[in-house]
Amino acid sequence: MGAKLRDFDVLKCVEGNLLMVSINEFIEQQIDNYDQAKDLYKNLALFRDRFLEITYISTLFHDSLLDKENFIDHKHNLKSSQEHVGLLLLPETLYSDFSFVDNVDETEFPMDAILYSWSNVNRHDKLLSEYDQEDHHVNEDDRYLYILPIFGNATTVGSNRFEMTNIDDQFLTPYDHQDGRTWYGKIHDYVMAFIIAKNQPHNEFFINSVNLKDHSSNSILVQEDIFSY
Repeated sequence: MGAKLRDFDVLKCVEGNLLMVSINEFIEQQIDNYDQAKDLYKNLALFRDRFLEITYISTLFHDSLLDKENFIDHKHNLKSSQEHVGLLLLPETLYSDFSFVDNVDETEFPMDAILYSWSNVNRHDKLLSEYDQEDHHVNEDDRYLYILPIFGNATTVGSNRFEMTNIDDQFLTPYDHQDGRTWYGKIHDYVMAFIIAKNQPHNEFFINSVNLKDHSSNSILVQEDIFSY
């Protein structure tokens, strides 16, 4: 299979690997009521002025990330792992698993890209101006994941920040878990599996990544028949 161009609208919101204010238009495209969307606008502080690691996921790697058996023995690698903020570009439309969410059709919330922030909870709280010195998170080794799903030119958020955030200890736990797993457990596992793969010292898992520094187009050239380049 040869190289081909792939379009991702979200790349129009990236300049020099920084997320631009035009990402607000993606929120507005989904939610036109500011009061309903203000939590999403606030959460963008997790990405603002931070260098995004932008990765295109090859089809082979995508299938690997969805197979839990590939990562079940690597869960311990998440604790105290390197912090990341980035954007994943997906080879096909991905849906969450809403088996434990009543009266919601998962096809209403597709995604072809995922913005994510992987940091300790205190860093997240500081970025969100919610840090409390008297009541902060004690274990700096714990890692928290926040995701922002995107499809086309809009966000596709189905719930609030609580549901969009997971801690490393929850990796591969059941989706009926009360702590933010019912809505996005499948997607949190996908991103955490990516983080495990990214941090493998001997590159046990292969990553297809694209460097988009000074990238000025919403198209990227990808080649699916190789693992990494």
